[in-house]
Amino acid sequence: MIDNIKNITIRNMNSCINLFQKSIDSIRVGAANSSLIENILVEYYGKKFFLNKISRIIVYNTNTLKINAFDKTINNAIVKSILKANIGLNPYIKDNDIFISLPPVTNEKRKQLIKLIYSEGEKTKINIRLVRRDANIKFNNMYLDKIIDKDSKYRIEKEIQIITNDFINKVDKIISLKESILKKQ
Repeated sequence: MIDNIKNITIRNMNSCINLFQKSIDSIRVGAANSSLIENILVEYYGKKFFLNKISRIIVYNTNTLKINAFDKTINNAIVKSILKANIGLNPYIKDNDIFISLPPVTNEKRKQLIKLIYSEGEKTKINIRLVRRDANIKFNNMYLDKIIDKDSKYRIEKEIQIITNDFINKVDKIISLKESILKKQ
């Protein structure tokens, strides 16, 4: 039971890291990349779909993305969804395709992106700590129910703290890597 709780804790912390990595990957740092827009939700026949499920996203050149919708009637809905996502992109329709020209990253924009990365990193650290708290509550309840003794409870909480520190260090490494990439651009 203790190992099960630890495994669930590790799995949940990994989920936090994966979500953080996905959100960080969508931040543009130079060249065009389909990950910038592939997870934008588009309403299509009353349901919401990810953009990459209803269209083909092509890197047209180093600073332009081309979206080729499978159903051309939803081009306007795709454009509206991209604008609604508020990620600073201005799509336009040309010859039944949607194009997005990515402006060069200015120093001011670069600073904003770095702040955004740090902000997302802090949110991820908070989520990791919440996962730790949930595990510690479960171990405390086991102690109160006399399933484990006090020494075991403290030993397990110490192990969970070490795991938490490892995941927070992973977040810090992801932040510093993305920041160094942004500063080089």
